[in-house]
Amino acid sequence: MIAAAHGAQADGTSFGKMFPVSVLLGAIVVVLADLAGRMLFQPLDVPAGVFTAGVGAPFFIYLLYSKRNSI
Repeated sequence: MIAAAHGAQADGTSFGKMFPVSVLLGAIVVVLADLAGRMLFQPLDVPAGVFTAGVGAPFFIYLLYSKRNSI
């Protein structure tokens, strides 16, 4: 979600430009989350979803509260 939004802001609203940038940014986010899960807690193997949810859930809650009056 975050990667797609930043990709759209970076290259405009054209789908032909937005899609590849969003895919690339999303892949980078997942790879970094996987690396963090493998390296930060060395004897354990923490799934990448734990890190993406740890960043994505608070951001989603922020969006809900900031846009609650505009709906």
